[in-house]
Amino acid sequence: MTSLPSALGDDQKSWLAFRCKIIHDFVERAAGTVHAVNPDMKFGVYVGAWYSDYYPSGVNWASPRYMTHQIYPKWANSDYHNYGYADHCDYMFLGCYATTSSIYGSTEWTMEGFAKRGKSLLMNDTVFAGGPDIGNPEGWQYGGKRTYIPQTLDAIVTKGGADGYFVFDLCHIRQFEYWETFKKTFTDYINSLTNN
Repeated sequence: MTSLPSALGDDQKSWLAFRCKIIHDFVERAAGTVHAVNPDMKFGVYVGAWYSDYYPSGVNWASPRYMTHQIYPKWANSDYHNYGYADHCDYMFLGCYATTSSIYGSTEWTMEGFAKRGKSLLMNDTVFAGGPDIGNPEGWQYGGKRTYIPQTLDAIVTKGGADGYFVFDLCHIRQFEYWETFKKTFTDYINSLTNN
């Protein structure tokens, strides 16, 4: 990620909005092309859920109804929100990548907070699945964290409000032998839904 100053000038904000417009226009055309070929085909994207730090990437994955410049006036101009592309996606994967000590919480850089914030940014324009990175962030990288797996589902879906759940990455599930843990986690979650 590129590091930018804490407050940007008007030209820098315009440049960021322009970059977001390029990505927005591509997503809009790509979704239109997919749906023209097969209206039943689903179109979606993956993004990092760290929205407040994602802007140097030139991507605005929020709803165009989310008034980014009112929340982040240091880097977003009044045009920025027009290039949110959530409304062009049938679904979205939000990487809720946090450490083992930051599963629960209401702010960004917690799994629960990423999901809650993502839900508010998307404004029901699309459904989303949130997912942890179970192999790279601090605490996850050496395996042996089976007891945290159910907490990630709880934080992201139950408490965070995500419509679904994914895991980054299959290689980590295999490497750390988490298969049975995920099977039990999903079974317990499904049983909890049917018992309520």
